[in-house]
Amino acid sequence: EQLVEYQQLIKLLRFVKSGGRCTTILSLAILHDYNLQDQCAFLAFKDSSTINVMLNFIEMFDRDLKLNTLYVLENACQNSSFAYEIFRLGGIITIIDSMCLDHIGIQESCSILLKILLFRRARRVIRRFGGISKLITLLDELSEIFIEDNLFKVFLLLCKSEKNKYVCIRYGIGKILLKIILNISNNSAITLISLLAILLQIPIFRMQMMDKDLIISLINLIDITNIELTRVICESLYYLSFDNHHLQFIYQYGFKKLKDILEQTNDSSIYCSIINILTEFIRTNENISNDIILNMMKFLKNSSNNSFYLLRIIQSLNQLTKLSQTIQLFKQENIFQDFIYYLQNINHSDIQLNILFILQQCAKDKEGANMIIDNNGLQELWTLFKLALLPIKIAAGWTIRNCLASIEVC
Repeated sequence: EQLVEYQQLIKLLRFVKSGGRCTTILSLAILHDYNLQDQCAFLAFKDSSTINVMLNFIEMFDRDLKLNTLYVLENACQNSSFAYEIFRLGGIITIIDSMCLDHIGIQESCSILLKILLFRRARRVIRRFGGISKLITLLDELSEIFIEDNLFKVFLLLCKSEKNKYVCIRYGIGKILLKIILNISNNSAITLISLLAILLQIPIFRMQMMDKDLIISLINLIDITNIELTRVICESLYYLSFDNHHLQFIYQYGFKKLKDILEQTNDSSIYCSIINILTEFIRTNENISNDIILNMMKFLKNSSNNSFYLLRIIQSLNQLTKLSQTIQLFKQENIFQDFIYYLQNINHSDIQLNILFILQQCAKDKEGANMIIDNNGLQELWTLFKLALLPIKIAAGWTIRNCLASIEVC
């Protein structure tokens, strides 16, 4: 049966390659009735050398021929072997040039690129042959009208490469994203803001995005009923908050909204992003700190052992131990048993170090030192002092010293 289908496809592909315009378009339309994702179909295309010819078609100023070719390639690229063959034949730059040429078939072209860019080599090739700058120019040209969501997904895949992020920044993607975000609705913002969050991890990009209107737009786009959108917005605001100017804008335009979301959300990512943003506010506004710190301790007590989120909360608590009332709240809620539990059960050096830094501060207080000891903390600290890596040994040693000094003085 497969042999029969292979032979039928070979015959049809001859018409695609050698027929006149109408015959070629009709043959391409008929190909939709075949299972082009099958390996048999791929072999037929490869053996007949049709893929190269189809790549030539999409460079032509013929709308019908181009669209029908893209429909076929989009369908066939569900097979990773087909996608790789297009890449091997240099099709990735051909497709980008075609998109930039007349803006026809953007959605289909992006769908093909999304399959090709799953290959790491493809992400490198697109950078080396100038494809990124062309895509950014295309993004700028489309920013005044309608932009396919798939185009942002292409950039998301490209940015899996660290070098590609810097190339995107160098060619001015920041200004374009800012222009789009200021005019976008929350229905189509998720992929765009996901891209923004990835790029905001880079300091030079955050400097380029120094704009009050960006903060206001992101805060206005927050929709607590749309978890995924709220997640990427809060993550973006978290990275923006690394800069003091951005932090002041977030405080001025979004503090109340973020605090309300903090009390409503059950999503760990949203929660941690907001906590990390609010930590800086709490340090300088002690009158608003208690309820938020208590909320953080509740999260810590009920937390699953997800190291990523746990680290972010503990880092914030570590910063807040500089406030006297934080240690009072730790004693009030007896959070020490949770700290000791995580020291014993989470093998993550950053988490352990941050907990040890917290306990160092708490151990300077007599009651705090006694509560650490009462929760078997001294035994765990001694174990870390003997067996852990050097930075953890040092931190454990200082914590033991502070505990003993507090008890001895008193």
